[in-house]
Amino acid sequence: MIPRSSTAVALLVVSILAMMPTAIAASVDEGLKAARMGEYDRAVDEFRPLAEAGDSQAQYLLGLCYQQGKGVPMNPARAASWFDKAAMAGNADAQSALGTQYLIGQGVAPDPDRAYALLNQAAAAGDRRAKYGLGVIYEAGLGRAADMTKALGWYKAAAEQGLIDAQFALAQIYDAGQAISRNLEQAALWYERAADQGYARAQYALATMYLHGEGVAVDKLEAYKWFTLAVGGLPPGQEHDLARQGQSLMAGDLGPEKLAEAKRRVAAFVPRLEHADSASLQPQ
Repeated sequence: MIPRSSTAVALLVVSILAMMPTAIAASVDEGLKAARMGEYDRAVDEFRPLAEAGDSQAQYLLGLCYQQGKGVPMNPARAASWFDKAAMAGNADAQSALGTQYLIGQGVAPDPDRAYALLNQAAAAGDRRAKYGLGVIYEAGLGRAADMTKALGWYKAAAEQGLIDAQFALAQIYDAGQAISRNLEQAALWYERAADQGYARAQYALATMYLHGEGVAVDKLEAYKWFTLAVGGLPPGQEHDLARQGQSLMAGDLGPEKLAEAKRRVAAFVPRLEHADSASLQPQ
C-alpha cells in the first residue's frame, strides 16, 4: 500500500505540472500587455525567464525585442539566436521571422535555401508573413528559379490574410503588367485594401487611379481624399511631393462644396486593420 503522504505528494506534483502551461501562458500575456503599454523593460523581464526555461513563444517574443530594440539594445544576431531556439521547437512565428532574416541577411549570413525551408514550414502552419516571403523568393528567383505564377499565388494567399506588404506587392504586379497581363481592376482592388489599412504608398497609388480612371471610375473627391491621406503618411521624397501636387490639383478642380465634402471624407477616415497580430509588441 502506498502511504497517504506519498500519494498526496504525487498528486501535488501532477497538479503543479498541469498548471504550468497556464502559468506560462499567463506570464507571456503579462509581457505582451506590458509591451502594448510601451513598458518594454517590464515585457523583457517577463519574457526572459520563460525563454530561458524553454518556452517557445517567450523565445520568439524575446527575439522580437532584440530585433526591434524594445527594452534591450537592438541586436539582430541575438534575435536570430532566440528565433532559432523557438523555430526548432516548431514555433511558426519564429520560423517565419528567422526565415526572413536568412532571406535578407539580417543578423545572419544570407542563405536562400535555409530561408526557403523555414518559410515553407511556417507557411504550412498558415503564417502570412512566411507566405509573403515565399512570394519574394519566387518573384526574385532567390535560391529557386523565378516563377511569377508561384509568386502571385503566395502573395495572394498572404494578401487575403490581410498582410499589407503582400497586398501592395500584388497590386504593383497587376498595375505594371510586366510578368503577367496588366489588370488595373485587380490593381485598384488590392491598392484599396492596403490603403484602407492606412498604408500611405497604396493611398498615393489609389489616388492616381481615381484621378486617371484606371481600374476605377474617375472620382476627384476620392482622389483628393487619398492624395491628402498619403501626404500625411509618406516620408519626404518624390512620392510625397507628387501626392502634394495631386492634392493641390484636386483642390483647385473640386470647387468649394465638393472640396468641403472631400475634406469631410479625409477627417472621417480611420484605418481598418484586417488582421490583428496576437503577438505584436506595438502599443495598441
